[in-house]
Amino acid sequence: MKRRKRSLIQESDYLGEGREGQIVPVSSSDAALSPSELASRPLSLSEYVANHGLAVERATQPTPADAPFFRLARQLARKLPALRPTLAVLRRILSRLAVQYVGRHPFTHEEIQAAQWLSAQLRPYGVHIDVKEESHGVSLRCRVPRVGLIRQFLTGLWLEFYAYEVVLHAVHNAALPGEVYRSVVITYPGCSVHIGELDVVAIWGRAILVLEAKTSGGRPRSFRLLKKLLGVPPRCAILVRTGFRGVESCRGFVRCGVAALEGYVRELFRKEASAAGSRPRLQLEHTLVHHA
Repeated sequence: MKRRKRSLIQESDYLGEGREGQIVPVSSSDAALSPSELASRPLSLSEYVANHGLAVERATQPTPADAPFFRLARQLARKLPALRPTLAVLRRILSRLAVQYVGRHPFTHEEIQAAQWLSAQLRPYGVHIDVKEESHGVSLRCRVPRVGLIRQFLTGLWLEFYAYEVVLHAVHNAALPGEVYRSVVITYPGCSVHIGELDVVAIWGRAILVLEAKTSGGRPRSFRLLKKLLGVPPRCAILVRTGFRGVESCRGFVRCGVAALEGYVRELFRKEASAAGSRPRLQLEHTLVHHA
């Protein structure tokens, strides 16, 4: 019997109640290290970014309230092909800040079932999707709360949640002593102007991975700029899009479809662990953010 993979995102894994992650300052013990030891010492996210003349203003961590959203994000990723029409309707509602929308679409039977499943999943969050089969097609009537995390989740945050957990699993399974962060805001030191925000960042040893999750067709300008400023290798700069399939090497980054993301990231960290050589197997903290 195939064992069910346990999610690393569990409510009991969280520390604290705040959503904002705290970045660990540079340790005073570094003064006792030799130049060679200092050069090989693993870097924290704040140290890595500071070495490139930048600063971390915010690094978000999960909270206990986010655990159901991680589970739902995994389900959305798996059912994405059948859910595309329904998610498109929901995005239309949210982009217009409307309370409801009635649309008629030529849904397949599988897409109708997916819409009904999503309606049941979202009902506890105040989202109602009424799906009716009619002679001319399908009528969808949707109501979404005007405020709350669910609006952000349905407009694209679900993909960020999914990508975060995929990277977390890959780092953990590769036994790399590292940290994974979500919604990392990068600025210049002493400046309040944001350069941009990275959806997912993983840091291990002296290496970094950055990931941008896109559910729409917009250009990821800040992603392109930040990966360049941070010196991210092209293989470790990942742009995942819901409208793309497979994996494609682009100029300076990798474009990846949702279904192909897990396989690509898992293989990437397997190679990184192999290149790093043998080292003691360390347990990655599920909180992923150190607290002072």
